[in-house]
Amino acid sequence: MVHARVVPWSSPEELVELKEWFYGDKFSEKSSDVDMRIRAIQRVKCYQSKGSQYLPHVIDSTGQITSAVLLDEERLMRGKDSMFAVRLSYAMALIRFVNGLLDPTQRSQFAIPLHTLAQRVGLSSWFVDLRHWGTHERELPSIDMLRLASKEALEWLWEHYWNDDELQEDSSNEEESEGNDGLIAEIKRLVQMGTEMEEMIIEYKWIWEDGSKNLISSTNFGVEDKKTQTTSPHERIHDYIGDCRDHWRRTTEKKLFVEVAFEKGRRALLDLFMAKLAGFDLEMLQWVAESYRKQTIGGKSTLLRRKYATWTELKKKYLKNYVSNLNLNNLAANWNQWEAVLEKYPSFLTLWICNSILTRLQDHKGQSMARKKRKKRRQTDNFIELESKITAVIERLSKRFNNSDSKLYDLPPSQDSTNLRTVQPSTTSTNDILNDLAGLRQRLTEPKTTKTHQIKLWNSHPNWQPRPFGIL
Repeated sequence: MVHARVVPWSSPEELVELKEWFYGDKFSEKSSDVDMRIRAIQRVKCYQSKGSQYLPHVIDSTGQITSAVLLDEERLMRGKDSMFAVRLSYAMALIRFVNGLLDPTQRSQFAIPLHTLAQRVGLSSWFVDLRHWGTHERELPSIDMLRLASKEALEWLWEHYWNDDELQEDSSNEEESEGNDGLIAEIKRLVQMGTEMEEMIIEYKWIWEDGSKNLISSTNFGVEDKKTQTTSPHERIHDYIGDCRDHWRRTTEKKLFVEVAFEKGRRALLDLFMAKLAGFDLEMLQWVAESYRKQTIGGKSTLLRRKYATWTELKKKYLKNYVSNLNLNNLAANWNQWEAVLEKYPSFLTLWICNSILTRLQDHKGQSMARKKRKKRRQTDNFIELESKITAVIERLSKRFNNSDSKLYDLPPSQDSTNLRTVQPSTTSTNDILNDLAGLRQRLTEPKTTKTHQIKLWNSHPNWQPRPFGIL
């Protein structure tokens, strides 16, 4: 769904006309003897009068850089020697151009180098150096360098904004793949950083665990120089959570985020993500349920199976911890979304999760009654309604799955059974069902016998001599 937004132009045709005015040399068939760049700058100023917050930065930068170019051309025609005003105009336009592109992407609590941000948006890194030179150095860049930079900036704006409708499909696919690579690298960086902070995350769990409050610490009122101080664990954890939240909000590939976090992250890090990233628990459920169905029904080897080889291991090391860290209030508020995922991926795993959630709800109700605490009526009603809805889902799933289905996860992937399932039509005869059950029993018993025969004792060889690889 594309949300509506306010723009200063009245129609798309008006914006196309502005593009032709700025880049008249690229429209030779429509160009005339009249230079329309001045008219384009006047229109941009008109847009600014309607509200600068509605004017995209790329249009504003195109007008500012073009204005500096026109000032330079005017000085050359008049033959004036002093070019300081032109250099100043160029430098200011380019500084605003770089800042407007990179500052919105600098949303992390940790300072990301500007060269990295420039690489993400496809901007040459020397623009960052030029920005630093024009901002901090005693002398402005030379006029030749500024002219070259302005030409490159206008070309970048053309390629990345004005000419967006004419990009080839191949280039868009390449940009998409490069964007995915950058996204994976950013997720891995966050997960790796969280892994390095694992001991701190566990020790200071009270900072981020569900239900905790963001306390005001005395460090917020300090006046010492931060460069001479070491960041406290409290601040490091809050900064890391802010960085993860920002990336989670901006990314559209939440499934990829969950997959990388599941593969590289550890238990404490997944608990933190569930507590602090809105919707992470639901995305995790969807990914795990989908992987489980691929493993048990499709016979495909999945990341879930590679990390947890058996159902017992999956249940003990992951699922129990997942259910215990669910926020029941959020679950009750967003149950419609949860129910849609459960209906989309029905399996013994989703049945087990629903039973575990129901048990936790019943324990929560018993503890609250034992402590005799006054609960809000609305919260109590939500939990009662949630309990009834989960019970209905359990009844539907129980008709299709039982405890014996858990053994399907332990079966090794079988290509033959998959091919038979896809080629042959399904039948409902009793003999076929009995044959399938017999085959399953045989597959369950075969790995155990083969493993016992393949056990080898590793002893030192009496006459062992080292040899290069490939030589017997």
